Amino acid sequence: FTFLAVVGVVIPFVMVGWGEQYVDSAVASILNGTVPIFTLVLAHFWTDDDRMTPRSVFGVLLGMGGVVLLIAPQVDEGASFGVLGSIACVLSAAFYGLSGVYARKFLRGLPPLVAPTMQFTLAALMLVPLSLAADAPWTLAMPSLTTWGSWVGLTLVGTVAAFVIYFRMLEIATASYISMVTYLVPVLGVLLGVAVLDEGLRWNAYAGCGLILVGVFAVNGLPRRGVRG
Repeated sequence: FTFLAVVGVVIPFVMVGWGEQYVDSAVASILNGTVPIFTLVLAHFWTDDDRMTPRSVFGVLLGMGGVVLLIAPQVDEGASFGVLGSIACVLSAAFYGLSGVYARKFLRGLPPLVAPTMQFTLAALMLVPLSLAADAPWTLAMPSLTTWGSWVGLTLVGTVAAFVIYFRMLEIATASYISMVTYLVPVLGVLLGVAVLDEGLRWNAYAGCGLILVGVFAVNGLPRRGVRG
């Protein structure tokens, strides 16, 4: 549970929170779409029921090509923090993949609420002291009602409900199959980033998103695969 808290919550949550200071939410969503790619690569070496095939290897290469296409222009422009923010988002996806494979291998058979409760309790015990020391929140302005509402939504819907469903799915599906939910993240992230936050994306963002989505589809195949009755 401690390992899962570190690799599935503490490290990726901090990386995404830091990285999104320097990259658009749409770009962060696209990079988060690489979770299934990392999941399959890790599952191939760590599990017996989730193996790579020539098609999935091709998908991994396509997905990584999409990541390079997203980050490369920032390197050419010397946008160092933009590059580091993008890398942080990619690394968070890798840690999400690692946590999924680890949970599938070692934490199956538990009631759906046990694993997420332990994972987030332990993560809170680590992150609260760290946040107090690093951010000194008592020196910051009082959050607005909008901020509190966003926090509640992210907590109850985006985290608690999502992880309860996630651990239930781990009982009946492979880690790479479950990671296919990430199909939705780049698409919705781009749409919401452009429509709600007025983010402007260049051609390389759309091309990178397309490569990642095609790569993820090649990695996982059709949704019916990987599920046991």
